[in-house]
Amino acid sequence: MAQEIYDPLDAYVNVFKDRFRHVAEATFAQLAAESHVDVEANRKTCHKIYNTAQSANNAASRLSWWTMLCIVLWITVIVGATLTIVNYDDWTPECVVATGTATAAVLLMLFLRVHPKLSALRKLHLDETSHVSSLKSEALKQMEPLNRLYDWDLFTRMMAKTVPNLEFDPYFTTRRLAEMEHVYGWDSSFNDERSVMSCRSGALNGNPLVICRTRKMIMGSKTYTGYKEIFWKTYEQDRYGNQVVVSHTETLSAEYTAPYPEYYELTRVIYGNTAAPDLIFDRRRSGLASKQGSLAFKWKKRKLRNKARNLSNGDYAMMTNEDYETMFDTSNRNSNQQYALLFTPMAQQSMTHLLQDDENGYGDDFDFEKNKMINIIVSGHLQELDLDMNPKHYSNFDYDLAEKNFYEISAQYFKAIYLALAPLLCIPMYRQMRSRENIYGRDMPQHSAFWEHEALANLWGEEHFRAPDCVTHCILKTEQVDEDGDESTIVVYAHGYRSEQRVAYIDVMGGDGRYHEVPVCWDEYIPVTGTGRLHIKEDNTRTNDNATTQQQRLDHIDKVLSSSNAMLYRRHIASSL
Repeated sequence: MAQEIYDPLDAYVNVFKDRFRHVAEATFAQLAAESHVDVEANRKTCHKIYNTAQSANNAASRLSWWTMLCIVLWITVIVGATLTIVNYDDWTPECVVATGTATAAVLLMLFLRVHPKLSALRKLHLDETSHVSSLKSEALKQMEPLNRLYDWDLFTRMMAKTVPNLEFDPYFTTRRLAEMEHVYGWDSSFNDERSVMSCRSGALNGNPLVICRTRKMIMGSKTYTGYKEIFWKTYEQDRYGNQVVVSHTETLSAEYTAPYPEYYELTRVIYGNTAAPDLIFDRRRSGLASKQGSLAFKWKKRKLRNKARNLSNGDYAMMTNEDYETMFDTSNRNSNQQYALLFTPMAQQSMTHLLQDDENGYGDDFDFEKNKMINIIVSGHLQELDLDMNPKHYSNFDYDLAEKNFYEISAQYFKAIYLALAPLLCIPMYRQMRSRENIYGRDMPQHSAFWEHEALANLWGEEHFRAPDCVTHCILKTEQVDEDGDESTIVVYAHGYRSEQRVAYIDVMGGDGRYHEVPVCWDEYIPVTGTGRLHIKEDNTRTNDNATTQQQRLDHIDKVLSSSNAMLYRRHIASSL
């Protein structure tokens, strides 16, 4: 029986952190065993790499010092020669001879000692650097059997083994999307103005889960500045009473604000659950959880009390645990009854613990929006994380460093994703409610949804689809055409902007008492759309069971790539431009 999670943060600290470490260790050990990497040979090569790199660094440091000495000595020669020539007639013969002799000695030292040393150090540094590159190529060749075993699903397999009732889809399917829309009321207009940069879909406690990063364009503004220099003359009297002409100059400046496309990316956790199906609230991070007892905390609690007493505020009533209400402010909720069903005393205690602990967790760094049966979590700590989980993160030329990085990178991802799900795990009813589709199942063809197509197009890169004159980022949207079983063609539309330089003339009052037109150059951004095509083949063969070795998975992937003439295999979809 799967282990019940009562306090997700305690579960992470006391159970899942160590459990995931054991899973990661076992996974890496299996990969290493399958790769048959000669570890000792790699360690010897890496030992040479680090020693040679140290020698190269020492040579570079000595080269810097000798170069500095060379510059100082050449300056000395130039100064000495110049002084000797300029003061030849003024100095005594002894002084001229002494200065000339010293200058010649320095010049001799430069040619006989300094320059040969610089040449030797440059050659040594170049040789050592080349040797390091050669040794790294040798080490990478030794590690190639292990580096090629990493795949896009490696981390999610480890995470699913660690956390009960958590599973991930091979890719975001049309079935999963239809379930979110028809069962949980997902509003598909969300995607109209956004492009999916990356996404992972699956299920948590049998209910649909999506972790996605999207890009959105918002038309902002940019201020441009222009300048114009003006001249004028005035007539004034000097102190003798004579009329004189005085010339004046002034640089006038003007500003012009024009529309400017700005692009924002945001990572969200989207979760569907039928519990409290009419409840709506929008909770924003406040940072008050770490300020309990402060004036700001007390003031917020007082405002919530006053709001609860005001009957015109509808169904809002404060819970008995007023500190929780202050930290996790959801006073904009529309149903106090359904809210109380979700946020039981146990849920309140777990949520409070999660908000207050920024040592084992991330503290109050998340927004929580519930719109009926759709829950959206936006965690601050997820925003800088590359959720595509490219297996290249694990590749390395050093076996010991690869093992260390494998554990550290995997642990970082596990903590970040698990604690992003933690606000959902705090709610007991979310662990009990499952949709009818999940309980009874539903027959529906497994095909990739447009979310996955957009993420795949963004992985290839917008430069493959953008219009030639586009100067901004693009919002990539897709359309599936020519579908034939598991193969289809995806048309990619890259919506961006080209720019045309314009000039605005702004009237500015000058010091001469007149208005002057100051030219301000600005850019007008005009929409353009580029197009391109992706050819994809979905791979619905089950290769993620525990009995399948990683080498067998890779052999299967190679077969799929070969049969479809594709260039990239990512999460059970082979693709090519």
